[in-house]
Amino acid sequence: ALYAEHPVRIDIAGSVESIQRIDKAVLYRCYETFYHPSNMVLFAAGGLDVQSMMAWVRANQARKSFPPAPQVERKFPVEAPTVQQARTEVALSVSVPRVLVGWKDPTPCPAGHEVLVQEMLTGTLLDVLCGRGSELYDELLTAGLADQQFSWEYECTPQYGFSVVGGNTPDPEALLQRLQARVDQLLADGVPAEAFERCRRKAMGRFLAALDSPAYIARHFASYVFRGADVFETLSVLQAITLEQANARLREHFAPAQRAVSVVWPKS
Repeated sequence: ALYAEHPVRIDIAGSVESIQRIDKAVLYRCYETFYHPSNMVLFAAGGLDVQSMMAWVRANQARKSFPPAPQVERKFPVEAPTVQQARTEVALSVSVPRVLVGWKDPTPCPAGHEVLVQEMLTGTLLDVLCGRGSELYDELLTAGLADQQFSWEYECTPQYGFSVVGGNTPDPEALLQRLQARVDQLLADGVPAEAFERCRRKAMGRFLAALDSPAYIARHFASYVFRGADVFETLSVLQAITLEQANARLREHFAPAQRAVSVVWPKS
């Protein structure tokens, strides 16, 4: 519903027809185009000796020969800043209705350091709006309009970005009404300073705790490096973002024309 042209709107597996067109030649072409050392990053985290590990990697690669790196030209369609469809509904084999609300970034996400700034600002805003410490989350649970799977996420790449909020609910319309009322209140009154500070500090604590996980470090370093950012700058970014930036981001991201709703109803 959010995207009209960009391929992010297509399910990852593709369609039955597109899968049926895959043959050995297509697989080899994909492999030879993208699986090349020039298109790879190696990042290791854990109890290892860096010098000996890198010596082993260099020796391993020296025994191999690779053809010249192919020139990959990526062509992405022009995407309108507004959503493709304001609302979509479908009936599936579920026992409880499910509703998700998405907000589309009007322009592609920035690359480099700014991608971290945008992610941290947007994540903090979403936590203020409907995180587990928010008034809205407590209100929805108390009213029986959401369960503990109610959540938010934000995805940001150089080609697209969007937020998604929602979960299971017995009454999608009531949940949507309360969610939009809270968004409208924030747009009118601004982000409460106390809530912003609490969620900013929460994000800092969550990041520091995650550094105990080598898997987290490796996964996120590799993810950010392809977007020109450094995961280890996360803390300094969170320390630097301001309430004024959050309010500007709120007005930019949560505009009505960038909002789409998806509702899944039980077939019965």
